[in-house]
Amino acid sequence: MTRMSRNLNRHGRVWSGFDYDLQVWIVGGVVQKCVHPATMRLGGKPCCNAYRLAGQKILDLPNTNRRDTRHLNLVKK
Repeated sequence: MTRMSRNLNRHGRVWSGFDYDLQVWIVGGVVQKCVHPATMRLGGKPCCNAYRLAGQKILDLPNTNRRDTRHLNLVKK
């Protein structure tokens, strides 16, 4: 599902903002690290997608929030 927001989108993906499908924050096309306390990672299990995907480029990840941005490229008259 795509939500209307003030996210910066490039290449049909969230470039800077929140990717609702992955539930991660993206800045400059890179997934930001998780800020959950270590107690949420008991047993070595990741607490969230941000912990698991931190530092990866959004263009390299499957299942990212894709958005049709054609309507944003309207020519102003």
